[in-house]
Amino acid sequence: MLCRTIGILIVCVVYLCEAADPVLTPQTLNDSVQNTADSNSNIVWSDIPKGQTYNTDATYDDGGMGPLFDFARNFINTVFSGGFPYDFIVDVKDGNFEITRDYMQVLSLFGGYAAAIVIGFLFIIIFTIVGCCFCCCRCCGNCGGKMLQKSSPSAGCRRKVYSVILLVLVVFTGVGCICIYVSNDRMTTAIDKFDVTVGNNLDDVDLFLNNTVTQVKHLLENDLNFTFDVLFRDLDNVDVLVGIPVRDQFDQSAGINSIFTQVGNLQTDVNTVISNFDTVDNDLTNLKSNFTSFKTELDNWILDYESTRSGCTTSQTAGVCATFVDGNNLSPPFDPNNIDISSAKTEIDNVRSQDMSSLVQTAKDEFNGIPERVKNDSATAIQDMKTTVNNYKGEITPIINTIENFQTDASGSLNIEDIKKTVTEYSDLAKPYDKYRWYGGVGLTSIVLLVVLLEFLGLAFGVCGSSSDTLPTERSCLSNAGGNMLMAAVGFIFIFSWLLMFLTTLTFIIGAPVEKFLCEPLSEPELETIQKLIDNFGLLGNGNESFLGKTLLNDPNVDLKIGTVLKDCGEGKTAYTAFKLKYMSGFNLSIIQNYKSQLDIDNKLNGFSVDFSTIEVAPASLKDNMQNFKDSITNMNFSSYTEELNKNVTGDDLTAFITALTAAINAASTSDFKTNMTTHRDDLITIRDGSFANTVASKNTLSSSMSSLETSVGGIPAKIDTLLASLNTTQEFLNTNGSTVLTNVLRDFVLRVFTITDALVNRAISGLENDVAKCTPVYNLYQSVVVIGFCKYVIDAFNGFWFCIGWCIFFFVPSTIFSVKLAKHFRRMKQLDMYDATLPTKNGDQWASGSKPPMGDRYALPSNKVGHSDKF
Repeated sequence: MLCRTIGILIVCVVYLCEAADPVLTPQTLNDSVQNTADSNSNIVWSDIPKGQTYNTDATYDDGGMGPLFDFARNFINTVFSGGFPYDFIVDVKDGNFEITRDYMQVLSLFGGYAAAIVIGFLFIIIFTIVGCCFCCCRCCGNCGGKMLQKSSPSAGCRRKVYSVILLVLVVFTGVGCICIYVSNDRMTTAIDKFDVTVGNNLDDVDLFLNNTVTQVKHLLENDLNFTFDVLFRDLDNVDVLVGIPVRDQFDQSAGINSIFTQVGNLQTDVNTVISNFDTVDNDLTNLKSNFTSFKTELDNWILDYESTRSGCTTSQTAGVCATFVDGNNLSPPFDPNNIDISSAKTEIDNVRSQDMSSLVQTAKDEFNGIPERVKNDSATAIQDMKTTVNNYKGEITPIINTIENFQTDASGSLNIEDIKKTVTEYSDLAKPYDKYRWYGGVGLTSIVLLVVLLEFLGLAFGVCGSSSDTLPTERSCLSNAGGNMLMAAVGFIFIFSWLLMFLTTLTFIIGAPVEKFLCEPLSEPELETIQKLIDNFGLLGNGNESFLGKTLLNDPNVDLKIGTVLKDCGEGKTAYTAFKLKYMSGFNLSIIQNYKSQLDIDNKLNGFSVDFSTIEVAPASLKDNMQNFKDSITNMNFSSYTEELNKNVTGDDLTAFITALTAAINAASTSDFKTNMTTHRDDLITIRDGSFANTVASKNTLSSSMSSLETSVGGIPAKIDTLLASLNTTQEFLNTNGSTVLTNVLRDFVLRVFTITDALVNRAISGLENDVAKCTPVYNLYQSVVVIGFCKYVIDAFNGFWFCIGWCIFFFVPSTIFSVKLAKHFRRMKQLDMYDATLPTKNGDQWASGSKPPMGDRYALPSNKVGHSDKF
């Protein structure tokens, strides 16, 4: 028994496994670069590799000197107020310029520049002459050269005001001195790091080419292969993605599984009817058996009873004999043989032998096998599709080869190591000469610093060493030293100012036009001015051709401008966008964008052909079995069966008959007749309690089972008619609408395939336009070398250098005046200027104690004869 159970379980497991629908295999796809696709073929792309990190960061640090450089730049823009003289250059080039006619144009463009130069040279001449005259005047005792100071009540206030003003001038001059040194040092720093900056940028260009190839390969090779892996997975699972939806649409439109369920439920009803019928059949057989026994016993009893009753008149009175009821009244009106179910039994046995469940399962299995049928019938078309896709992959390869060749050609034409070596050689050649320039700058800084220190120390010594209570002739050595330092500073200003101004003017002559006419156009975001010069003057090719288009794309008609390229690269755009690689021969992305026409997926998938007309969801054997069952239950006449079963088993009530017989026996006289009748009564009681009771019980059981059978049969014929009509309609639907349903499902499948390939196209286009090969290194190369390296570090520092010297010279002029004036208040005077009406009395060689020299007529007193006064 155990082995049989295990065998049945194994069969059931195998059956269930075979009946299970196919599933998408694999459910999730992923590749080595972490691209993933779920069961709905929604692709999640991995990040495009960023490649190696670039060395250069094209950011500029002005070292806190930005305001100074802005001042110098604003000054240059002031003297060149006309902006870049593009129209002037064009006129000169075209021969449309005449100095006698267009001198005002020249004046508006270069008038400020020329005026600044003239002012510089005039300063050299005039300031030198003024210095010589001042020195001669001082040597002659004029211009404050006498060591005599006029006394004045406001002398202390003047000294303080002069000190504050000079201190402010010293501070501003000191700031200028510091800026001179920093500017001088920044030029050296720029030259020292120039070769390193160029080398890093060139290395970044090489890295840019390598990263570009890596990223394009990732995009057009790894992602392409993964996309086709997803596509092949879906094509291999056409039974799941097409077959199951087709079957489900059949079921949704025709309710096939519902019909199968109803037929399965009908089988349950059939089993119930058969079970009830078997019960009725068994009960009827049992009833007939019991009834035959009962009828035989009753017939024999009636025969014996009537024989005894017929002799009653010979032994009893006529009145007593009349009390004995006729036994023939007990003869059964009921006959179970009138209940005939033999024909129905034959038909039900036929239904039982055919097993409707297996017929339904066969039809269901054939319907559920639609996915497998779709897969088998589309195998050739799927293989053709795969072949086409593999051939299409070969058309993408040239794009990758184009990028690799571009890298090779660029690396060949741009020998980075040789360029770096050349730059290093020139840089090493320039550094020794720059050292002497740096020494010269430090020397100029030292001159200014000497003046600043003399003025600052003179101011500090004078302020600390002087007092309003001290007479000018009795000032301390510290105060006198401060005054001498201020005069020494004035002397150095007169000695070196012409040299400083000469160098300022000379460097201004060079630096200002370089900033205005070279660095300013080169620093424009879109290089519009430079581009106009290139286009108009044919600096790079002729005006009708694009130099970059011809050089990079082999197409001079592509409008590829240097300024636009640098602007796009500076904004972090990709090489595909910035360099307009869509025009490059061999880099034609239309192959990817027009994949639908290349692959012809729509026509190939619509060429699928599956014959659904051979699928039988309503086999003839199933319909015949259902019809036979219907006929079998229809032929059963339950009304006649019920009518027969409602009849009494005996004519008269058997118990009442026994009671009447007992009363009659009791009325009879004692005799053999009474004894015989008593025996008959007892025999009848035995029959009643035996075969009669069994017959009644069997009859009641049959009535109950017959009622159950009638109940279970009710409504089944109509249900069978409905199911037969549904099966016929479903079969007709499969035969006539199968191709339409397949077409609708294939449309969704084609959309799914297009979604997969569209994901690749969008990924490729978006990646090339936004992510792959961002040409920032190209912009960094230009910015680092030209804009930052040359203009920002060198030219800005160069212009800051002369601007700071000019700044210091500007403050030298007022500081000269106030140094001379303040020196009179710090130096020790030889004579004292005083006014009094009368000569003051003297106490010995000094004024009287507590007295003050009266103010009146002027007296020039020797320094050893001057009395003390709180006013000085």
